[in-house]
Amino acid sequence: MFPPHAIGGTHEAEVIPELSKYQGDILPKRCYSGFYDTELDERLKQYKPETIIICGVLTNICVMHSVADARNRGYEVEVR
Repeated sequence: MFPPHAIGGTHEAEVIPELSKYQGDILPKRCYSGFYDTELDERLKQYKPETIIICGVLTNICVMHSVADARNRGYEVEVR
C-alpha cells in the first residue's frame, strides 16, 4: 500500500539524536501503528501517562495510525 520506508537496519529506522539522549527501551514496530503487535499498550498502562507524545518520519502514515490507535485506547495524544 505504501512504499517501504524506515526498515530496520537502515538509516531511516535509527533513533534521531534529539531523542537518543533519553533513556528507555526501544520497541520495534511491525506495522504502521506502534501499537500493532507490540508491547506498547501494556508498557503505557504501567506508566499511566497523562499524555503521550508521538513523532515520526511520515505523519500521513505511521504517525497517523499510531495516533488513531492511541486515541482509540483512551490516551491523550500530542503530535510533534
